[in-house]
Formats: sequence, structure tokens, C-alpha cells
Amino acid sequence: MANFTIKNYLQQNNSSLSLLLSKLERLKQWNYYLQESVGIDNPLLNHCQIVNLLENKLILMVDSPTWMTRMRFYVPELLAKLQQYDGLKHIKDIQCKVYPSAALKSKKNKQKPALLSAKTAHEVQETAKKVGDETIRKILEKIASRIKM
Repeated sequence: MANFTIKNYLQQNNSSLSLLLSKLERLKQWNYYLQESVGIDNPLLNHCQIVNLLENKLILMVDSPTWMTRMRFYVPELLAKLQQYDGLKHIKDIQCKVYPSAALKSKKNKQKPALLSAKTAHEVQETAKKVGDETIRKILEKIASRIKM
């Protein structure tokens, strides 16, 4: 009973967990093949990983659109290298995707509209008072209301 591990227990007693564990092992192996194919010194390796194999298509997740573009240039060479491994001989294509969290993060990092200083807001407000056109006056007042706190 000393050699009995949780992994052994899960494989024997729950088929769905067993399937997950076997898929995890395959993913580890494929990512090892990726590391061997790309090369440990290649900066691409730090920005991507294999996440799935659907039919004959290998799915790579990349951490930013920039690295995805770089990876797409490398795909033909990578495909040829990965096809040399027994578990990946049948792959015909590599699809690159950006991690959803990375895409959301890049959207969040967009600049927020600049707020006005108190002095600028005051000048815009004074200008609004002098403008005869009501539409332009309301727009200037709205701009002036965005005072930097």
C-alpha cells in the first residue's frame, strides 16, 4: 500500500477523472515536443503552449497578439518538426489562438480619456458662457465638467 497514490486511486475509481489525467499526460508530452522543436533558447517558447489536438489540428495558445503573429510565421517549420514525433505524425495544421485573459487584459490597458485640470475646465466653462449657439455651449459645459480630481 506504500506505492498507492492519489493518481492511481483516481485512475481506478473514476473514469472521467481518469480521462482527464490521461489528457493531461498527453498535453505534457506534446508541450515537451514543442519545447524540443522550438528550442529552449527561442523566446517563442515562453509565450505559447499546446492546449488541444482536434482531429488533425494542433491548437496553440499564445499570450498576446504580437506573439501569435510571430508564431504564425514559424508554423510551417514547427509543423514539420512536430510531425516527426509518434503522437503527432497525423497533424496537418497548427492553429494559434490568443489566451482570452490576455485579450481582455490588452483591452483593459487602453488609455482612459484624459481629464481636464481645474484651470482648463474653468477656461472652457468661461468660453461656454460666451458662446451663442446652445448646442456648442452644452458640449463645452459637458467637457468642462470633466475636472481632474
